[in-house]
Amino acid sequence: MDTAKWTRRYSARTLQELDVLRSFGRWTDVTLQAVPGGGQFPAHRCVLASASPYFAAMLGNENFSEAGQDTITLHEITEEGLRGLLKFVYSGCIDLTAENIRHILKAASITQVSELMDVCQKALKTWLDCDNVVDIWTYSTDYSLPSLQTAVLEFVGKHLLAGIDRKVFLRFDGVFVERLLRESMITSTESNVLAVIMQWLQFNLRCRQKYARTLLKLIYWDRIHLKDTRAITVRSVRTLRDVMTEASKQPSPPVLRGMVRGVLLIGGFSVDGPLNDMRFLPETEESGRANGAWSVCGRLPTKSRLVDFAACALPDGGVVVCGGTHLEEAGGREVHSNSVFILDAHTNRWVLANPMRNERSLCQSVWFRNFVYVFGGDVSATPTCERYNICTNQWEFLGPIPCQSEGFAVCLAGAKIVLSGEQRMGRPT
Repeated sequence: MDTAKWTRRYSARTLQELDVLRSFGRWTDVTLQAVPGGGQFPAHRCVLASASPYFAAMLGNENFSEAGQDTITLHEITEEGLRGLLKFVYSGCIDLTAENIRHILKAASITQVSELMDVCQKALKTWLDCDNVVDIWTYSTDYSLPSLQTAVLEFVGKHLLAGIDRKVFLRFDGVFVERLLRESMITSTESNVLAVIMQWLQFNLRCRQKYARTLLKLIYWDRIHLKDTRAITVRSVRTLRDVMTEASKQPSPPVLRGMVRGVLLIGGFSVDGPLNDMRFLPETEESGRANGAWSVCGRLPTKSRLVDFAACALPDGGVVVCGGTHLEEAGGREVHSNSVFILDAHTNRWVLANPMRNERSLCQSVWFRNFVYVFGGDVSATPTCERYNICTNQWEFLGPIPCQSEGFAVCLAGAKIVLSGEQRMGRPT
């Protein structure tokens, strides 16, 4: 026999009966009045105290004057809010609309009925659209709803330039804009993000200028082409140009906004052979270390299995994969590659970039001063180096390197790139 099922039925029926008793005023022992002059609602003290810590403290403590009153006036709760609150307390049900939710949410917040606040929060998440997003953000901050705040930030990050009207975005406050730049995955080019932020600053420059330095330091300047920066600068007021120039010279934020820190493992071998999977090990906030369980988070964008490639991380959380050897299943052929793939951290999708000049396998790569450097791995050629400009999508050949074609390591040491292998060290020419 499913006793839990019968228990749920009994609980629901009991609540329904209590609501009927309240509606007819049977055995009620207190009357709640909304804002002075508002409607009055009979209720049972024991029911109110069991559902709300606010009422439990008020009605059960003789130090509160309301404890001995037959009629209690709730000065900050409207009639519509009180009606919805009592409906939920007595029945567990609520009819939420765009018109009444702000009244009910305020009533739930004041009386500390957390279950009703959760219901309102879930409803607001489903109602999010490009027209009401500012109002819902206001609710989330006024009533301390962190889950709703996260939902709004994610929504704006996704629709900032594809749905949300610029006039709507200009209504957000500085706290929201800063959190958006710090925490959200904005699915747009960085030049467009900069243009929107500059427009937001200039919309009310007198009040918003204090946010300029903070916001512009959160821009990923190395992802913006110089001509786009100049075009935006020309359209900006003079007082912001110096701030833009100063911010653009600073290093970009170390991690892409909204990105989770951790370790990304690409490829490798298993008992079944080479893998094209990507696995991620997140960093925990408590320890600041990557630990826990590995999870598959994607695949390399190749039909054949790719081995012996070079990969390096970008400052914004993206990844560049260069060269390698394709293992063709048909015939077991090995095909060396000069292909370049970039994992866009904004969209978590691979993008095919311009190929390297040389086919390379067992090469090494590193990100240094806005370029991806690739060393060695030349197929049937003298080991060389070339570098990739991610802004222009162009490769530049740098010539030979003083190392063998493979078997060496690459790392950064201050302002230098160090190649080590067979007890020899050098740097690209």
